[in-house]
Amino acid sequence: MVKIMLFLVMAVLTAIALAQAQFPVSLLSVLNLAATVVFSLAGGLIMRASFVKISPDAVIAIFAAGFLTANGGGTMRDFALGQAPFWLFDIGYLLISALTTVLILVIRNFSTPGVVGVIAMADDFSTGVFVATGVIKVASWLPLDSQFFMLAAALSGFVTGLGGGILRDCLLLRRRPVAFTAPCLLNVSVCSGLLAVLTTYHLLPAFGLDTIETETCMLAGLIVYGNRVTAGITLLRSISDGKLRHL
Repeated sequence: MVKIMLFLVMAVLTAIALAQAQFPVSLLSVLNLAATVVFSLAGGLIMRASFVKISPDAVIAIFAAGFLTANGGGTMRDFALGQAPFWLFDIGYLLISALTTVLILVIRNFSTPGVVGVIAMADDFSTGVFVATGVIKVASWLPLDSQFFMLAAALSGFVTGLGGGILRDCLLLRRRPVAFTAPCLLNVSVCSGLLAVLTTYHLLPAFGLDTIETETCMLAGLIVYGNRVTAGITLLRSISDGKLRHL
């Protein structure tokens, strides 16, 4: 039932995005906000699982893991583009990590199978949104007719979607990044390359999608999420002993 409800919500968001010409409010900021919340929550939960008791050190670590997971990829992307990190201009990103930290400390039943499954699927969709955000960022920085656009856009999407998790795993958890394992790596690689091609050759407008930013986000999310749906039972393979594994 939970998976069905989540799929219906995503279907509604997709329908709204495709009807963007008749819908006055852009969904781009909403999608990015939701993805930031999901990534921050997932990163904090992974760090929380490594502590037996809650202490001041644990609280700081949970906050750092959530913030790094949600914003690390975009930060690396901005540095590569020679820009200041986006979160320096909006305190909301810090507040999101602070609020998800409080949520993790207050609510203790995040490890139930249903909740873990929902977070896993939301994480997949959010990865797609971040990949699209990285592609869009390059599209506003580099001319579409540049010979390096597709490569830059694909790399930007890859870093934005997976960079935060890679930094979290390497710097805080000191483990092999989960992003370098299938199917997550394959999902994001295919998604980044496809979106770069679509954006370069203006295929999205050719299909009647006038607001390229929102539709690109929805397309990326559906690519990653759709791959999980076709995998069937692997939607819940991230559950092992009540702990998140793949996020």
